[in-house]
Amino acid sequence: MIREQNPEIFIRNAFRDYYRSWSPDPVDLIHQREIGFIPFMGTMIRHRSVMGMKDLKGFGARTVPRHLYYSTAYYRKPEERIMAEKEWMGAELIFDLDADHIKVPGNPRYDQILDVVREHTLRLLERFLLSDIGMDPESILVTFSGGRGYHIHVKSESIYNLNSDSRREITNYIRGEGLDSASLPRMINDGTGITGTWRQEIDREFCKVFTDIETSQNSILREALGDGRRVNPYVSRLRKTAVGSSAESKLSVFSRPGPDKYLYMDEQDKLVLAHIINQVREEIMCEIDEPVTTDIHRLIRLPGSLHGKTGLVVTPLNVDELRHYDPLRECRAKIWADSTVNVFMESGYTIRFGGEIQNIKSGEAEVPLDLGIFLLAQRKAKLV
Repeated sequence: MIREQNPEIFIRNAFRDYYRSWSPDPVDLIHQREIGFIPFMGTMIRHRSVMGMKDLKGFGARTVPRHLYYSTAYYRKPEERIMAEKEWMGAELIFDLDADHIKVPGNPRYDQILDVVREHTLRLLERFLLSDIGMDPESILVTFSGGRGYHIHVKSESIYNLNSDSRREITNYIRGEGLDSASLPRMINDGTGITGTWRQEIDREFCKVFTDIETSQNSILREALGDGRRVNPYVSRLRKTAVGSSAESKLSVFSRPGPDKYLYMDEQDKLVLAHIINQVREEIMCEIDEPVTTDIHRLIRLPGSLHGKTGLVVTPLNVDELRHYDPLRECRAKIWADSTVNVFMESGYTIRFGGEIQNIKSGEAEVPLDLGIFLLAQRKAKLV
């Protein structure tokens, strides 16, 4: 491979070698998908189509895309430039989890950011999609985006025809939108008891506060009531106030799981509930990119393609793999495995790449080719 001083040419040549040897994984109904790509010189080009996987392979080799996409929707005429003329037939349900939307405290390394996003992705799958919403695991495809996150594709006949508003309702539920101390009691006192992740977690945390009331007084209750001086009178009133047919104390009812407690809440109790709702939302909410989920014409990264800002492969995986997945080890392009490149680092850089911590010092360094492409694409290095 000829090394150029221009990193753009160098990366494009490496991508060209990849796409010439590329054997893309099968994509269902690829001939009914719109294809789009961003070239190394220029902006997004879309409204393309291919006849099948062999045609897709040739498309990649000819265009050498920096980024390659396909539509989450199926069309009768995917190559038409006007959306109405494409004749929409349905679309997968997509969730995009990316570090841009997820708070990662401190100054984490790239690989540590990916670890946090993976946990959010698992939470979305296990708590919401598979549990609360009851989606079939066989209908779910997870892919590493090649960048700093994951995509979840839901492929099901019950999903394809959902409009944008219906998809937005799903995102609102996952994000915990509309949960507050006024609406939650109404939701729970509907005769069905406490079900679902949000209700279960909020009820569990609420009961915990009032079961451990002595240890809670100096933290949650003070924060919720806004003044530590209000805590003792509030707790005393809870102990004395009798509610229900058995004349139990409020404290006793509030300490017990179940919907009964929501019948007896006054304004101060709702302040505590609101504080707990906010805490639970912070702990279990999944930060998804809502416009991706609600857009029924969305283009998303094609599995098996390269991400232009990392050189990593957009890679499908299953839920069990995701629990311990390390994309900086698993999503490296095999064609570059035995090659190296010399780069110049303005400053040191540390990353877990290939399963090992790489401490790259400032100055000139010889690194594996795929790591070099990553550093060049991220503008952490210059080409020697």
